[in-house]
Amino acid sequence: MTQSIYNNETLTESVQAEGLLTAPTVGTWQEDFNLSEADFVRLKSGKPVTFNWANSILLTSIGWGFNILSKWFPTFKDPAVQSKITDGEIYTLVAGCSLAVILYLIGLTMPNDRKTVMKSIETHFKNAEKSKHVRKS
Repeated sequence: MTQSIYNNETLTESVQAEGLLTAPTVGTWQEDFNLSEADFVRLKSGKPVTFNWANSILLTSIGWGFNILSKWFPTFKDPAVQSKITDGEIYTLVAGCSLAVILYLIGLTMPNDRKTVMKSIETHFKNAEKSKHVRKS
């Protein structure tokens, strides 16, 4: 096809045109974050080790609490029955739950790989420039 340029002319016959933007779409472009496999693994399982310890202690304490509950249930059913729960069992339950909470709080304050990668991604998107582009439909 030959190229013709028409300026300030009245056209009386049909002209075939190619490559025109008939229904353009405007979009915003921003540089991608290059996520490596190592960063993905850090995001997926980057919890502090204290969370694992806290979960173990908390679940054990919950089990201990069910054991105490089973001793308390006959007392609840018949108030004349003496409770077999000792102070030591209650103290153990409270100590286990308290230790789990302390370990969770320590884990929240500790630096970990997941927080580092998330901060890197946040910084990237905060600093990467955004630009608008017209795209053919």
